[in-house]
Amino acid sequence: EEELKGMAHRLVRRETAVAEREVHVANQEIEMERKSKSLNEWEARVRKMKQDAEELNTSISQREADIAVALAKMQSECDAQLQEHKLAVQRTKEQCTATVEEERAAANA
Repeated sequence: EEELKGMAHRLVRRETAVAEREVHVANQEIEMERKSKSLNEWEARVRKMKQDAEELNTSISQREADIAVALAKMQSECDAQLQEHKLAVQRTKEQCTATVEEERAAANA
């Protein structure tokens, strides 16, 4: 009878240890699942941030291209206006020279 009680006691201790290990494993699985979920959420956030960065880069590139086109157009317009002013100054100089020559010729006549 004592031997049976001892065997029963050892069996209970063994089953308790097994149950404790199972609880420990279950808790580890729960923790791993929680960490996996957290990791998935972080990965989703990182993917979203990368996507946002790519969209921003595309937007910046488009704006840079628009600005480059606008600057080229302004440069062309400025060059054209400068050329017009140069021609106007040249015509004015020619007219002044002609007037001076006419006045000299009239004075010498």
